[in-house]
Amino acid sequence: MRQTFEALAYEGLAYRSDDGVLTLTNLGKYTATFLGIPSGHKFANENNRVILSAPFIFGLSLIFEVRAIWELMRRCQDSLTNEELNRAVGRINDLSDIRETAAAVVRSRTEADPRVIGPRRYEDGSFGTANESDQRKAINPHFLLAGAGGLFINVGDGTRTLIPEVRGLVDRVLLYTEPAVHASTTAETALRLSAASMCPGID
Repeated sequence: MRQTFEALAYEGLAYRSDDGVLTLTNLGKYTATFLGIPSGHKFANENNRVILSAPFIFGLSLIFEVRAIWELMRRCQDSLTNEELNRAVGRINDLSDIRETAAAVVRSRTEADPRVIGPRRYEDGSFGTANESDQRKAINPHFLLAGAGGLFINVGDGTRTLIPEVRGLVDRVLLYTEPAVHASTTAETALRLSAASMCPGID
């Protein structure tokens, strides 16, 4: 249950009220309705997921860590592997570091050597190991947050790809909005992300 709450809160879908009740935000209600919960009439499908992606992109654009992944992907042919992100996050202390980091990722691909990017952030004794399975456990949550649980960042052959349908919108929010918060499960952050999503209230 705790993991479910954290996943919902990180995306701005829900928060715990002062009396501990799990409460959906407007974004959470909109998403639930789109998925047919509780009505049973599902609107979501593979062809219209960009409609659901848009409010998530508006909301998640406030999060520093998410913006870093989006910009890094846009500068790296819209794709990143777990290995690349693991090494990239170790050298990003500020969003101004992304341009140089992206250049290192691109160079590492040309040279077929991920060590060009830098050392792994998550390594033995720190959230994971050099083992590929453990590395996935450490890196997957970053991609899941940035892609709204896989809604607009696909997985294929170990490479994460930002789907073409949302790239223009991602570019616009990177250009016209400012990051404001770090990833968090607090009620304040969840409500702020929901407000930025511009989803209307649904009773």
